[in-house]
Amino acid sequence: GLRPASFVLFNPAALDAVEPDESLPPTILFFGTADRLYPAAQKFLAKAPKNRVELFVAKDQPHGFFNDRGDGSWHSSTTYLA
Repeated sequence: GLRPASFVLFNPAALDAVEPDESLPPTILFFGTADRLYPAAQKFLAKAPKNRVELFVAKDQPHGFFNDRGDGSWHSSTTYLA
């Protein structure tokens, strides 16, 4: 079957349910440090030392900081990185 070439995950709520193994494609996670789910991202990163996983962290930003609101700067920059 088909497998994804990569995962781009914007503060996924179900991250605790994912167990990184050799089948996990390259992954980038986007979280703000003020997001209550940010600790789950840190745990996921620690569980995946053999996988290519990047964690983009936005200081003091809440859940959904990258959504297109305000001046749109986070939306543009995170979309570019993804």
